[in-house]
Amino acid sequence: SVTLPTRSDGANFGYRVAIQRGSLFASAPGIANASLGAVYQSTFGTQWANPSTVLTGNDWRFGRDMAVDNFNVVASSADTLSALFGRRSGAVSVASAPMIADLVYSVRPVGSILPNESDWGHAIGLSTSYVAVSAPLIGIYSTPSPLVYVMSSTDAYANAVSVGPEGVATNGSFGIALDIDGNTLVVGADQTLGGKGSVFVYTRSGDAWTLSQRLDGAANERFGSDSELVGSRMVVGAPGAGLGAAYVCERAASTWSCPVRLDHPDLAATGAPAFGAAGGLSNDGSEVIVGAPWEVGQTCCPGAAFTFVNRDGTWNYDRALRPTNRSNDDAFGFSVDIDAGVAVVGAPRADPDLGGPATT
Repeated sequence: SVTLPTRSDGANFGYRVAIQRGSLFASAPGIANASLGAVYQSTFGTQWANPSTVLTGNDWRFGRDMAVDNFNVVASSADTLSALFGRRSGAVSVASAPMIADLVYSVRPVGSILPNESDWGHAIGLSTSYVAVSAPLIGIYSTPSPLVYVMSSTDAYANAVSVGPEGVATNGSFGIALDIDGNTLVVGADQTLGGKGSVFVYTRSGDAWTLSQRLDGAANERFGSDSELVGSRMVVGAPGAGLGAAYVCERAASTWSCPVRLDHPDLAATGAPAFGAAGGLSNDGSEVIVGAPWEVGQTCCPGAAFTFVNRDGTWNYDRALRPTNRSNDDAFGFSVDIDAGVAVVGAPRADPDLGGPATT
């Protein structure tokens, strides 16, 4: 386990995790009673080092979402009620670990003002050239439609555009999850079509992002609850029905399909483990990890994660990941990532004295 080096009750360390070339990144949005928050990095030598701070914020629950690409880091703060600041619209910070962040709190859709309670920064994605940020609740509390805002990763106002859902009501879920890679942006909306859920796929041409396809889930699946995109492959979480599921989706030419469904390996499992609430895909697209944060153990709901490997074009179940010191309500599997045979699993409710470990 990797834990915070100093005591911080309720830090929620491991709320978001990422692994990249021997470095583990984890957010802790509960630092200082959720009024600050931070992103930490731990590197591996003979063992995982104590995490060091690479990105800090001074707004409410900073680190509620996080994305890492080529050691660049983005993190967001929550749109929620602060006793000190009142209702905030959320915020986004961009940094190059371990450099000090350039704050881009003023980033808003071009020509408009983002209203309070828009949930700006609920989900964020990062590629070499772009940062994508969602505001899923705009359409719930105000007139504008929900949107995802795509901006330059180096200049927040250069060729910035926004995209929204088309053809289906999203019920406040458009942008619940997203990812961006190259010229492709995928946006999850897990409350479309009466809870089936959808993933919207956008393609960039010049400065424009255009909806190219919508993928829909089955009844009550909440398809699109999480997503990770690598090239022409993505993993999509669908934790809503039964034990839950995750899908491996592929792009052939310009068309996406989801031919592979990954199920909880223990089909006799009980309860609603939310298998598929979190998913991760390795950089070469050959490894998948799926979180089931509410899996039932000897006590209620310590959580688990499961890995799958693509061998000779076939996806096979690999192994189950469960900590040896499981306890009630750990939320182990709330966030996950995998790369080059190293899996990282966040358990943000475990060990409240240390804020929850991120386990490799």
